[in-house]
Amino acid sequence: MPVLARPATLRYRTQKFVQRNKIAVAATAAVFVLLAGLVGFYTNRLANERDRAQLEARKAEQVAAFLSDLFKISEPSEAKGQTITARELLDRGAEKIENELAGQPEVQANMMEVIGTVYQSLAQLEAAAPLLEKSIALRRKLHGEMHADIARTLWVLGKVKAEQGDYNAADSLQQLSLAMRRELFGNENEEVAQTLSSLGKVKYQKGDFVASDSLARAALAMRRKLFGNTHAGVALNLDDLGWLMYERGKLEASDSLHREALAIRRELFGEENLEVAESLNNLGATLYAKGEYANAEPLMRQALAIRRKLLGDDHPLTTYNLGNLAVLLEAKREYAEAELHYRDILEKHRQKLGEAHPVIADDLTDLARVLTAKGDFDAAEPLYRQAIALHRKSRGENHWLVAYALNSLATMFYEKGDFAAAIPVYKNAIAIYSKAWKTPNQRTGSSLLGLAAALTENGNAAEAEPLARKGLQIFRDSMAAGHWQVARAESVLGGCLLALHKFDEAEPLLLSGYETLKVKRGDDDALTRRTRALLYQLYRAIGKAQQAAQFEALP
Repeated sequence: MPVLARPATLRYRTQKFVQRNKIAVAATAAVFVLLAGLVGFYTNRLANERDRAQLEARKAEQVAAFLSDLFKISEPSEAKGQTITARELLDRGAEKIENELAGQPEVQANMMEVIGTVYQSLAQLEAAAPLLEKSIALRRKLHGEMHADIARTLWVLGKVKAEQGDYNAADSLQQLSLAMRRELFGNENEEVAQTLSSLGKVKYQKGDFVASDSLARAALAMRRKLFGNTHAGVALNLDDLGWLMYERGKLEASDSLHREALAIRRELFGEENLEVAESLNNLGATLYAKGEYANAEPLMRQALAIRRKLLGDDHPLTTYNLGNLAVLLEAKREYAEAELHYRDILEKHRQKLGEAHPVIADDLTDLARVLTAKGDFDAAEPLYRQAIALHRKSRGENHWLVAYALNSLATMFYEKGDFAAAIPVYKNAIAIYSKAWKTPNQRTGSSLLGLAAALTENGNAAEAEPLARKGLQIFRDSMAAGHWQVARAESVLGGCLLALHKFDEAEPLLLSGYETLKVKRGDDDALTRRTRALLYQLYRAIGKAQQAAQFEALP
């Protein structure tokens, strides 16, 4: 089962960009609005703090002078006919903070957070992190360890680290921010809900779905209590829970959660909005997992169109939508278009992230998988091996994405007919899944079925039978009857029982699997053809020539 890109709320895959290219601001007024809005917020907050803490009036004046001078670069007399970009504006601001605000440490710390947060919002992560770290260091000198500004900046820095793929650092930062916010504000407020939500996302990335679920539900309950049901934070937490249900195979629950989030966002923001696009994509992904491709595709394409219009083709949110659409196209066997999109995404990520970023491993696996589907095994194998090595380096030996890449490599060996090579790789994947997740889920089930099929083909159906039964039970427990994944599991177990000459038990499994696969995936699908061939063998083995003739290979 291909891994879909996760939504912005879970900061998965392509949102871990370091976008090094310059983004034109002259043609994108929204970037200036964002910067001005953030700066205005912090300037007002400084003024309020001055009133409450008797700060010197010249601190606020220093901020105003700093901003006035910074924005002069966008004036024609300063720009001298050149296009001014957001990155240039922010880089100028970062330099001025270092050089011109050294004597005003409180103002300097605030402006470092402002510019660092804007860098983060534009996916300029390498530039964001050092500014946020310096802001925290300055504030610790000014205020000590326990201060609201420090807690907030730790939260932002934690998000940056997660987007960079450094999940252990992100976990520590979010834990520290959460402890500080609880100490400062109490247990029930938006700041605590915000950090619970972010920490839940990090736990998700680390494969700890139980902790992630608990944190997301705590944040959701808190926001509903504080704000009611129609609130952006409530929609965000519903989305988080929707993805967790997706990963745990509870697809009807996932569908319901994503629909609720979409309805809230449409009510709050209208139709052409980035949050709405996120929910459209997320609901589409769940429908894809349910096998409802015809319903999923228009939602994914609508989400992609919104983000292309509002953000452009190269923004990480746009490429993440494109990746999910490619997964859907691959499932529909539209391999040429899927491969085109996968190569485009990989090239963009290589340019912006370099070769060693964790998201490159995901991209390599996606491309290798579609090449496997096309039968180009020689091109696919080295891509899988690169992906496995990169996952191990960036995420550790026992991360579930290592297991996923191993499972994909094993499946390639199986499709190639090299069953002996597939078996140990499947076993390795299952061992890692078992360490990563306390409760087996669909990905574990998929590897169990792959191993069972390879063992059966390699002449060891007796070892395969309990694995196939376990895999079938996982899918029956997590998916509705009539899903093609259940049918695949029935086919694998039926083939195993056929090899063991347990014909009476094999027949209904193979017939059920075949009928579903024929409807859901079509007569020409590899799984359908395989199951039809097994039925032909079954009826020949028990001497029912008339029934066997119905399942002879189609031309």
